[in-house]
Order: sequence, then structure tokens, then C-alpha cells
Amino acid sequence: MSFAESVNHAPPFQIYQNDPDLKELLEGKGGNNLCFPSALAHRMFYYQNYFHSPLKNFSLSAKSGHLDVKAAVQTFAKLCHTGFVKGTPQNAKVACITQYFEQKGYHPQVFAVGKAARGIPASPGAHNEFRPVQISDLRKYISQDYGVILHVGWLKFDSIKQAWVESGSHSLNAYGYDYDPSWGEDRIILKVANPSINYSKRASPQYPPQYYDSVVVSGLNRKPGVRYPSMVNLTVSGPGFNNSKRLPVLEDLFVFSP
Repeated sequence: MSFAESVNHAPPFQIYQNDPDLKELLEGKGGNNLCFPSALAHRMFYYQNYFHSPLKNFSLSAKSGHLDVKAAVQTFAKLCHTGFVKGTPQNAKVACITQYFEQKGYHPQVFAVGKAARGIPASPGAHNEFRPVQISDLRKYISQDYGVILHVGWLKFDSIKQAWVESGSHSLNAYGYDYDPSWGEDRIILKVANPSINYSKRASPQYPPQYYDSVVVSGLNRKPGVRYPSMVNLTVSGPGFNNSKRLPVLEDLFVFSP
């Protein structure tokens, strides 16, 4: 199927947050709470080696030309104050991305779109956007090859309160999309590199692994009489997000460019 807009910058490598080499991080409790530093390490290694103007100042540790996953994830877990209980604080993400770029001699644009944008500073010269994430945001920033890390909230239904309440979250990279103008602000197919998925297991002697998935972001179908978190208008479905007991919603974007 062809689309009016189709973009794909996904690189041919993965960072898997449950890699055995990462288990000793976060006081031996690494894994599920490493999604943000894993996603950030993935994007920064992309910038260093696959970006149209590679950022060679990064010099992320590598073994025989490949990313030293443990060293990279450890770097960003420390810089972003990632903990083994609650993961990476929302209010630390823009600051730690900015700090890493500036340490390497760059002057980036780093900002948040969504609930996380409230009460935190963007990088110098950039502006946070405290409002619901829109499909047009994804098209704009992904097409320009900005770093776009999605913050997806996992909602669980409380039958007593008749409300969807947040019960965990996840971070992953968006590297591309397919879009048709007839979808308006209601649908887009994203090409994502999800740190919770081990893409190498999909490989076979005939077919090399594809290091990304296609997931659908679409408008949230609100039911009358049911309460939902504020400023959430989009849901996510597809590989890694099909769970009958939890509702994945797109809450924030963390956007950055060197």
C-alpha cells in the first residue's frame, strides 16, 4: 500500500532494555525501568553514525564498530537520574538531553510537547508546548529527522471510580511514519524502535531482522460516563501495545535536534 507521506529513518540496530548485560544496572534491578535511557542511547548512537550529518563529537563507546550497549545506557541512566523504582523522572528528561549535547559542544533545540512540558525549562532558544500531542506534531518533527521519544502511559480501568488511571509508562523512539491526508488528526502509522522488543529474535537464515515496528496512533474513543486523564487524545496499538487489560495512550513527546 502506498501513502501520500512515507518517512523512514530507522537504523539497522537495536538496544534491548532487557539485555542480560544491563541487568546489573540500577543496583541490579535494571530492565523495565531502563526504557528511557535505552531509547535515548539508541537515538544518540543514530546521530553519531546514521544521521545525514553524523555527530562525531559524541564518541559513544563502541566495540569493533558496534555500540557498547551497557556503557551507553549506563551513561544516560546516570545523566537522567533513572531509578529502579520509578524509572526516569519526567522533569529530568529535557535537561539531561540538553546537558549531553552541550557537553559535546553542540547547541541543541530540546523541548517537550504534552503534560510533561509544564513547569520545566526547554533548552536555550526552544519552547515547551503544554497541550495535548497532535498527529501534526509527529509528522512535523519526524519528517525533519528530529529526535522524537514517545512517552506512552499505561492506563488501567478502575471500575469503582469509572475512570482510567495511569499504572506505569514506557518510552520509545519514533523514526518514521506513513500518513494519508484523509486521516486528518485521527490516525498515523508510526515506525518505532521499541527498547522492550528484542528484534534480533525475529531473524532467520533467509531474512535479516527488521529493527522497528509499525504501530498505529489514533484518536482516543472516549466513552460517556468514563473519566480519562487530562490532555490525552491519542492511543497506541500494534506490536508491544496490544494488552486487553491496559490502555496505552500517547501522553508526551520529547523532541530534540542538534
